[in-house]
Amino acid sequence: MNGDARILHTELSYCLGIPLLYLSGELDRQSVDELRVVIQQELAAGAAGLLVECSALTFIDSGGLYLLFTTVKSLKDGDLLGIVGATAGVHKIMKMTGLVDQPGVHVYADLASAKAALEASLA
Repeated sequence: MNGDARILHTELSYCLGIPLLYLSGELDRQSVDELRVVIQQELAAGAAGLLVECSALTFIDSGGLYLLFTTVKSLKDGDLLGIVGATAGVHKIMKMTGLVDQPGVHVYADLASAKAALEASLA
């Protein structure tokens, strides 16, 4: 993996059975297609939502936001899109565009908070 912060790097993991995508670098219209494929595969496999860990995401443009909005719209009732650890700048853009106010979108300060909320919802 090269260290170019402008390139989007993704890593897929799972948290309590929910796909957890770690994003670093820039999520823009040039990098969005790669991420779209991963998201579609996970949701098509029956995932009850998606967690997106954004603490190392340095930039998001309209292409990245559009992907997240369309992801929210593709969720089934009761599924979630969790935004985890977004930096102040990325969170500000998500807030200004209304992404974080969409039904099904949950914002977590960090992965521990997301995991605690998921555990509570499964109890």
